[in-house]
Amino acid sequence: MPRILWIVIACSVLFGCAGNTSLDAPVRQAENVASKIIGTWVGPVTEGRRTTYNFDRDQADVFEIQMEMKIKHLEPGEYAGKTTYSGGLNCGALNTFREKKGDLYVFNETIISGRGCANARVEVHETNDGKLGWEWFRVGRDGNPAASATLNRRN
Repeated sequence: MPRILWIVIACSVLFGCAGNTSLDAPVRQAENVASKIIGTWVGPVTEGRRTTYNFDRDQADVFEIQMEMKIKHLEPGEYAGKTTYSGGLNCGALNTFREKKGDLYVFNETIISGRGCANARVEVHETNDGKLGWEWFRVGRDGNPAASATLNRRN
């Protein structure tokens, strides 16, 4: 009996007789589902918050810029695409896909050009109307997004 067990283990290790491993399955599943978000996405980004002060005056501490996010590849730990920001903040970033958590796709954004820009964690999700919800979290800050957007697919 122990000899048969060793043969089965050796076969599994050497020839992959056990089939697809549990480590490979989630990545392939994420890629199949994620194909909906692969592409180029554009739109305005709002950074900051709108607050109301005395006399019902709406005081805006809000900064709006334009962005383009290209998602080319979704493999955890690998290059996924790039993001460019314009219109008051001119920066470029490379994105590394971290993981898929439920409906969220999580990326690390690393700034490669521009000034006044910060590295971040970016979370995106597909909305019901086929757009891309986008939130930007500053590295090392609280858990609230510092910027957000609803992006449209560029054809």
